Amino acid sequence: MAIISNFELLYKPIAPVTGPSAEVGRVVVQGYFLEISNLENRDIKLILRTRTPVRVIPSSPNTEFTNTNNTVAFDITSDNVFSTTMTSAGEQIAGKQLGHYVPCLFIPAGQTASVAILPNLANLFMSPTADLAIRGYTELLLSSNIDSFSPLTFSDPETARILVSAEHRGTFLDPQFDPSYSGTQTNLDFDQLSYSLNTANGKALQVINTHAPCNDPFQNLLTSNALITGMRSLAPTTSETSLSTLSDTLFKGANSPKRSTGAMVGATPVRFKYAVKDGKYVVDEESALTALNLIMKRKRLTKKEIDAETLVKNINKALSGDKRADKYVNEMLDTLI
Repeated sequence: MAIISNFELLYKPIAPVTGPSAEVGRVVVQGYFLEISNLENRDIKLILRTRTPVRVIPSSPNTEFTNTNNTVAFDITSDNVFSTTMTSAGEQIAGKQLGHYVPCLFIPAGQTASVAILPNLANLFMSPTADLAIRGYTELLLSSNIDSFSPLTFSDPETARILVSAEHRGTFLDPQFDPSYSGTQTNLDFDQLSYSLNTANGKALQVINTHAPCNDPFQNLLTSNALITGMRSLAPTTSETSLSTLSDTLFKGANSPKRSTGAMVGATPVRFKYAVKDGKYVVDEESALTALNLIMKRKRLTKKEIDAETLVKNINKALSGDKRADKYVNEMLDTLI
C-alpha cells in the first residue's frame, strides 16, 4: 500500500461573502485527478482507496461520499470509463463510512492512466444551495491477478513500480450562472484552477507491495443474510459462505491492518475487528467477545448455553481451515440468531 495525497471535492462558495463583494466568494467546483504510470513489463490491477473524516455527531451528507454526490472517471486512451460512485469499503465509525474505494483499475504494461473523483454536478445542480466539501486522503493498493476460472482465487503477490502525480482541478462559476435554467446563458465569466498536490513521501515513484483482493469475501459474508437468518439458510451455497474456505481467497503470506466492521447478528447490530495474518483471516478476540456478550445479553443466553470464549477461538480456527470448528461455529451462530 502507498499513501498518495490529500484530496478535496468541492461544490461550494470559496468564501462566506455576501453583498457587493459576492464575486470574491464565487462557487467553486473542484475535483481530484490522479495520473498513474505502470513502470512494469506486466499488466497490473490497482485499488484506489479514500479515507474521509467522520463526525461522531450526526452530519449532513455534504461532507461524505453518497450514492449521488460523486462520480469516478478512469481513462487510459480517451475511453473515459465512468463509474457511478465511490464504493463503500465497509469500514464505519458511529455508523458513518470511513473508507471508500475504486476497485480493480487495470493498467497495461508501460501505460499511463488517469483517475478522477468528481462532484456529480447533474445531481448537485438540483440542490438549492451549493454545499459539498468532501476531504481526506487517498491510498493505492496492488490487487491480484484474478484466475478467470475461479474468480476468488488469487496469485502470489509481487511488487509493482508506478509513477503518480496528483492535482486538484476546478472551475469558478459566474455568480449569474443559473444551473436550473436550461436555455442559453451568455456573458458569463468562468475561471479555471489547477494545482499539484504533494505525495505523502514527496516522490513520484512509488513501490507498492501490499496486496488486496478486488473484494473482501469475509466482509461480503458479514453483509449477507447469513448472520441475520442463520448460516443454514444459505445451505445451497455453503461452500461459498463457509468460514473454513474464506481464507483460501487471500494471498499466500498476505497481511493487513485491523479493520473495524459492523454486522447484524439476528436483530442485534454489533461491531468487531478483524485482520489478515499470514494469508488467513483472524478475528480480534477482545472485540468479538464484546460483540458476543452483547448478543447473549439481548437474547438472555447463559454461559452454559454459549461459551463465548470457546466460540471466538473456534471462529479463528474455522478461518484457518478447520472444518470441525466451522461446523461448531455454524451451530452456535444458529443458536445466537
